[in-house]
Amino acid sequence: MKKPHVLIVGGWNEILQKAAALPIMTSFFQKAELLTDLQVNLAQHISVFDYGNAEAAVGQAMLLHRARPFDAVVSFTEYGLEPAAQIRERLGLRGNPMAPVALTRDKVKMRSFMNAAGFTPVQFQVCHSAAEARAFRERVGAPIILKPVLGSGSEGIAYVDDPADLAQGWAWASGTEGGQVLAEEFLDGPEYSVEALTLSGVHQVLAVTEKATTGHPHFIETGHRMPTPLPPVTREQVARYIDDFLRLIGHEVGPSHTEIRLTSRGPRIIESHTRAGGDRIWEMVELTTGVDMITATLRNLLLVDTVVEPTAPRAAAIRFFCPGPGVIRRVDGLAEAAAMPGIVRAFCRAKPGTRVEPLASSDSRLGYMLAVGNTRAEADACLENAWPLVHIHVEQEGEK
Repeated sequence: MKKPHVLIVGGWNEILQKAAALPIMTSFFQKAELLTDLQVNLAQHISVFDYGNAEAAVGQAMLLHRARPFDAVVSFTEYGLEPAAQIRERLGLRGNPMAPVALTRDKVKMRSFMNAAGFTPVQFQVCHSAAEARAFRERVGAPIILKPVLGSGSEGIAYVDDPADLAQGWAWASGTEGGQVLAEEFLDGPEYSVEALTLSGVHQVLAVTEKATTGHPHFIETGHRMPTPLPPVTREQVARYIDDFLRLIGHEVGPSHTEIRLTSRGPRIIESHTRAGGDRIWEMVELTTGVDMITATLRNLLLVDTVVEPTAPRAAAIRFFCPGPGVIRRVDGLAEAAAMPGIVRAFCRAKPGTRVEPLASSDSRLGYMLAVGNTRAEADACLENAWPLVHIHVEQEGEK
């Protein structure tokens, strides 16, 4: 009997490690700059090309499908979601449909869809000039948020309250998309992300992630903590809200990562993604709940009866290395920090000679330290004890 054949579009090492533990055959699409030796060893077939080009991805999938038919297709990474959905529809495979993917990949489509459905509407406008953004602000009443229509990772986010800051905010937000910017009313209240898993159309909230950010004006994420100590009534409200939202957009299978604010009017969505949260949030969910979202998704795609039972919760905390601009001369203490109690990993991608630009998005961060504990206080303490051991030596411009 042949093994089920699953096509995985993009991703990282751990995805293939989890797939390799299942009785399946795996084909993998990967970009050349992201390919690793481990991926080559684990996948039965690898196609190396820009899978973000949906037309090319569909063509390659059709070619492979003729030789050894696929049973399912999935992506756990942002730029593989739409190609995977198109392959699913073209070949009639099991996988997440295009509708929820297309809605959550395009902020304007999602806002329009939610507002038309009357689902916690938010005032917004697509602006093509700073003058249009200024007029929107005057109509809404300050403050507002400006952001790229297709941006991710806190890229191009600008909070504008004072009219004198609008030109600077527009320049920041419009730089990534040549002048097309989404302007939205600013949502008050604390920000969280909600990590859920959908199996056979049934949605289950697994965790609520507390955010640390740079705050105004760009809200770049600098750390996360899990679980978030919400009152039971608030957690139940959030779970119902996310369930209603995922039903509304038609999400069918796999993780989701939805950023919300608990405003004075109740929960409001900032944005959502039909994939697991980045920033190692998917790993934090696994560490704190015992739920392996990737394995559960793969099993469910193959019509295996999958029951997710979270274990007794633990806690996790992650903090990102965000040194000032300059040139990296050396990085000390990673091994020592990683050996400290409760530290899962201390990672820094910077090498001597790496030029560090000012913090502009999640991609600007150089690495992270991840800690676990039986309680939030314990995870926090582990992180605090190990953090000072890492020294990223940055030479400022003009220093000798």
